[in-house]
Amino acid sequence: MTRWPPPTPSLAGMRYLSPEWIETLHKTVSAVEVPVGTPDVCIEHTVTGGPDGDVVYHVRVSGSAVTAEAGPAASADVRFTQTYESARAIARGETSAQAAFMSGALRLGGDARALIDSAAAFEDLDRALAPLRDLHDPDA
Repeated sequence: MTRWPPPTPSLAGMRYLSPEWIETLHKTVSAVEVPVGTPDVCIEHTVTGGPDGDVVYHVRVSGSAVTAEAGPAASADVRFTQTYESARAIARGETSAQAAFMSGALRLGGDARALIDSAAAFEDLDRALAPLRDLHDPDA
């Protein structure tokens, strides 16, 4: 059961994809408890061309716990690759991941079935991440 509302992170002056943003992402997703029976899945995100260069981070659903960490995953089931502009548009809710995928702005690698099988967990995560969509990004 997810704690609603999840903790509201402090976002003032935080740069999207900075180490502080990834730590806030972790704190936010760790408050989400995924539905019983959700299969374990690890999604690695590679974002290219950002103000600080390329960034890699991953989100892991394991049992009822969710974590987010900077860097590549030791073993990722799914890999997303996208430009900074595309990633920021998705993160801010300006476009959906599905629309970005269909347009070619988001590339998917790995086991897409693992992502589909974990869809219920990502619905809760999407709601919990709503406060991060409104972050104050100095690059905006």
